[in-house]
Amino acid sequence: MSTLDPMELLAGLVDPVGRWGDCATAEQWGDAEAILSLDGPRRHWLGRAKGYSKTRDVAALSLVALLTQFPPGATGYAAASDADQASLLRQSIASFVVNTPELAGLVTVDTRRVSVKSGADIVILAADSAGSHGLRPYWLVVDELANWPDVPRHRDFFDSLWAGLPKVSDSRGIVITTAGGPQHFAYRILETAKLEPSWRVSDLHGPPAWSDPDEIAVERRRLFPSSFARLWLNEWCAPDDAIADPDDVAAACVLDGPLAHEPGHIYVAALDVGTRNDRTAVTIAHAERSPTGSLVTVDRLQVWTPRPGRPVSLDEVRTWLVEMCRSYRAKLLYDPSQAYLMIEQLRRSGVRTEEFTFTSSSVGKLATAIMQSLRGRLLRLPDDEDLRKELLSVRLRESSPNVLRIDHQSGGHDDRVISVAMAVYELTSGSPFIGADWLDFYKAQTERAAKAEPDQLRHLPRLGSREQASPRRGCQHRWQRWPDGESCVFCAGWRESRA
Repeated sequence: MSTLDPMELLAGLVDPVGRWGDCATAEQWGDAEAILSLDGPRRHWLGRAKGYSKTRDVAALSLVALLTQFPPGATGYAAASDADQASLLRQSIASFVVNTPELAGLVTVDTRRVSVKSGADIVILAADSAGSHGLRPYWLVVDELANWPDVPRHRDFFDSLWAGLPKVSDSRGIVITTAGGPQHFAYRILETAKLEPSWRVSDLHGPPAWSDPDEIAVERRRLFPSSFARLWLNEWCAPDDAIADPDDVAAACVLDGPLAHEPGHIYVAALDVGTRNDRTAVTIAHAERSPTGSLVTVDRLQVWTPRPGRPVSLDEVRTWLVEMCRSYRAKLLYDPSQAYLMIEQLRRSGVRTEEFTFTSSSVGKLATAIMQSLRGRLLRLPDDEDLRKELLSVRLRESSPNVLRIDHQSGGHDDRVISVAMAVYELTSGSPFIGADWLDFYKAQTERAAKAEPDQLRHLPRLGSREQASPRRGCQHRWQRWPDGESCVFCAGWRESRA
């Protein structure tokens, strides 16, 4: 370790922006003192808005620690989400080395490595190209964690890299990032850090002091409110294009496990097939009337996940579907472009099937159906962590004017969501029991019956009419006779009285 004073060296570092000490705010000074102190917490979370000198400060702190605090031969790591972000880190360190005369001959900056004469070095890693198992970091900086793809590969990269810190005595770990969405794994790390005494959390909100207010005003007008809040206010919030917010998802995911078949309900099974890269998901669900609309309950959600070299077994899926569709007396919705041979085998086994063709229009209806059910608190789902993550990570995209579709992030999945959405759409589309409409209709029918038959109020008004609803295909109709026709007590379909 050097006898150089870390804070003096930090203050004197120069790059094209200027001397670090002349540019830094009180908050930046406070963060730097805490991180470079050898006595305080050794795990640090720095949350800052866009433009708040995150990469520059990380580069300066890493360079100072390398020169003044690394033991001979020690290795540190600076991790970024991808090669481009890693390149920015390397360029920022190189800029300080080139523009600070006192560092001449002391530091060598290579493509992915910064080293000093003691043999200590900092390796710059890109999460999309490097492995992290077995590394023993004396110093670890994670840049813009909330912008890392929330996929298993990147989560595992961070976890294994961070898990290396306890292997080295007096090691330090720093996460510096702008806020993202609460569904991202970085948010869970922040919430944990707030509770742990071994962490120091510095979470600054609002644009940096040197920002031009007029430019910030332009950004506020240009961006979605949630995007502006995340980028310029450093506030964690769900994107505006999310299907539902965390509260909606929490309110829906309340079922402890699969529900058994109950007589009187109409069940549907919705199949989304994936064999090698995507999962296969099946949803079994039914709908019930409620004062605010059609309440859809997902009775079962079954998922088959492929493994490297082991695709999903469609024979296993078929066997499960035959058993469940018979048990729940459910018809099966399927995409005709998927697993056609398996569908033929299911038909021969007595399973009722119905095509759901994926077009720009039908995909838009799926997106709208599940969004309205979640936001209207009209959906009950299994309390499944993977389902929660999918619901919070998928996005609504406008594929054409006024036509929405469900999309997922690169490397993410939406198989569960698509399967649930198919069931929700099938159970709610074309029904008079959507939203509050059915309640208004019921009241109108009651008034009509009272006027037409004032002395026969024992007759309940039907929840359907020849104008409002036709018998739904697949319904196991139970007909209620009325003076001028019959209505199904299950699907509210209407037909003329039969002799």
